Amino acid sequence: MKLKRVKSLLCILASLALGCANQPVFRINPGHKIECYAGEPRERLGITPGIALFYPDPDKLGKHSYRFSFSEKDGLVYTTGAGLIDTYHLRENADLAAFLASETFNALKEKKPEFSFKGYDPSVYHVKIKYSDSWDRDKEDIFNASIKIGHYLAFNAATWHEIITGFRYKSKLIDESYSSFSWEDCFSNLLGTHIGIKALLDNKHEYDEAVDIMIQSEIKRLNAQPSKTAKQAVNNVSEKWFSGFLFFQMKKRNFDVNGECMSVLIPPAEKNSKGERKILPEYPLPKISSLNNLEIRVEIKPRIQEEGYIFEAIEDKKAKFIEIERHFPILIETLKKHYTELYGDNVDRID
Repeated sequence: MKLKRVKSLLCILASLALGCANQPVFRINPGHKIECYAGEPRERLGITPGIALFYPDPDKLGKHSYRFSFSEKDGLVYTTGAGLIDTYHLRENADLAAFLASETFNALKEKKPEFSFKGYDPSVYHVKIKYSDSWDRDKEDIFNASIKIGHYLAFNAATWHEIITGFRYKSKLIDESYSSFSWEDCFSNLLGTHIGIKALLDNKHEYDEAVDIMIQSEIKRLNAQPSKTAKQAVNNVSEKWFSGFLFFQMKKRNFDVNGECMSVLIPPAEKNSKGERKILPEYPLPKISSLNNLEIRVEIKPRIQEEGYIFEAIEDKKAKFIEIERHFPILIETLKKHYTELYGDNVDRID
């Protein structure tokens, strides 16, 4: 992975001279092959309601770029169908989903028993693969499994980042626990992974262009509003859902990462004649339970100073890794209990 980072960095530095930035990010032959030419995806800035400085025009979000670029115009976009969408989170997780699909493809193609990757924090993910006797490395089976697994890994890597910030992991020497599972994160992350996978499957456009098309398509379906309305929507829940600036408090969270990952609506949200929220387009949580002839287990080595608190929370002194299916529900429930004690029973109520 370190070598890939070096290659990616060299590609950026040499882009003007060698035209590296004009090379394709991914090349895909649907049903047969996924190739990544750009290395690991880059990290973007995050944003939180209440201290957000950018509410972009949803019709002018700039051009998506997997590689480093100033072309993106990001911030918080307000939709009446899904509340706020953090486009930084959306883009990061789109790129991570596509990248992890390509990493999975390479592993399955060579029938590797495991592979490892890093997300946007120091933690290392070890993906253990058990093949059945009937696994024959059929190209279409490899392709379809790679898409499902990459999608699953990306969403859970995003969830892991929310977990560790809740346990006060400091990515830039700043306590980011105020933003852990903030109300717009879950859906922004999920929508991003869906967009990344759809863009990867688009064989008519280059990946970056496909992401742009998907972003515009999805936010229109969710009825995106002008930036002025976005600011007003955030102001409508100021003090109720968040307060402060230097000493920020996030009073509304969304822990629904094991359910439907429903978005949290804020006024003036779309509701039907009965006062019920309208049904969103389908954005199902990625699952790997339906894989044929494969068993996947993911072990996470936290590699952060706060990992002692995390292992203490799962109450397993012998554990050396965190497992997604086994430990995530415990850790999320621990954080939910903590924030409920701070902000009351409505901290994670989804209207």
